[in-house]
Amino acid sequence: MKRIVIDARMIQMSGIGRYIRSVLPAVMNLSDVEIILMGNPHELLPYTENIIPLRSRIYHPREQGELARKIPPCDLFWSPHFNVPITKIKAKKRLVTIHDVFHITSIAPYNWLEKTYARYLIQQAIKLSDAVIVVSEFTRDEIDFYLHPSPKDKAKFHTIYHFVEMPQDLVSPEERKDILSRYGIRPPFILYVGNIKPHKNIEGLIRAFAIVSRLHKELSLVVVGNKDNFYKGLPELEKIITEHHTSDRILFTGSVKDRELVTFYQEAIALVLPSFYEGFGLPPLEAMSVGCPVIVSYIPVFWEILENSAYYVNPYSYEDIAQKIYTMVCDNELQETYRQRGKERAALFTKDKTISEHLSLINSLFMG
Repeated sequence: MKRIVIDARMIQMSGIGRYIRSVLPAVMNLSDVEIILMGNPHELLPYTENIIPLRSRIYHPREQGELARKIPPCDLFWSPHFNVPITKIKAKKRLVTIHDVFHITSIAPYNWLEKTYARYLIQQAIKLSDAVIVVSEFTRDEIDFYLHPSPKDKAKFHTIYHFVEMPQDLVSPEERKDILSRYGIRPPFILYVGNIKPHKNIEGLIRAFAIVSRLHKELSLVVVGNKDNFYKGLPELEKIITEHHTSDRILFTGSVKDRELVTFYQEAIALVLPSFYEGFGLPPLEAMSVGCPVIVSYIPVFWEILENSAYYVNPYSYEDIAQKIYTMVCDNELQETYRQRGKERAALFTKDKTISEHLSLINSLFMG
């Protein structure tokens, strides 16, 4: 029997956590394979067996010692993020998933030491792994640009896109009405889904919404993300909201359940995601899959993933973001155009394809 050990500490986080939660069930069902998860047992439910407690904080140097001590002999060790063990471990093969290299870019809100450590970890993740999964060609290109991997290391790369998986049965109008009422949301509204971090450009979105709200008195902005989770570079967000007198028309929901998220997508006029940087960007595809038009920034990864199924904005101009939002809100034909394009595009990112590519890669590592 083969044994796979997975560092699952990030399973409850938003982006990488969603990736782990979506792929893990298929890996757990591999025949003749024993799966061992490493992480906080309280966060790994419903998985209750074969768990190795691992409590070190992500990126903290202490995690290196704990990983080295606790990774048992195995056929494959999988790091779903670039914070890999940098010392020798008892694994015959190693696999890593690199979602992006944001931590070492010029727009990352980290100091020199933090960026240096992140760069070193990514370099080691590539060097020490037998295979590297990247979630987009953009991420592959970014690694090439910032880290210049050798031809030998480049040969390890495998691009595997995320897939879209929303509840199969869309939420009924009655249930949607109840969910909106519980959150105090009244249509019409535009929607943001994601972390409250500088590179997501939530500040630009709020400034743009302030402009649109003066033209459209009933429009609200719903932010699916924790208002209290301010990140480096966003201490002025509350001040901006107050200055523009939009506090009563911007609602932060915090974390929501999948059926609640589907409701927001179904009821929103559009999802707006004016990010400066993404490694993939799953919320636009989620929105498209249930018929929600999407407004996103014109950055390489969004064009790679979404092509002409999204309405693009200049993320560095909140005036342009405001203009595109207002145009979408006022133009029903435009909404329908992007609703149809989005459904067609999202249908290409299937669970079967993504899971099949992951399992095929794992099996090839067993055989290699």
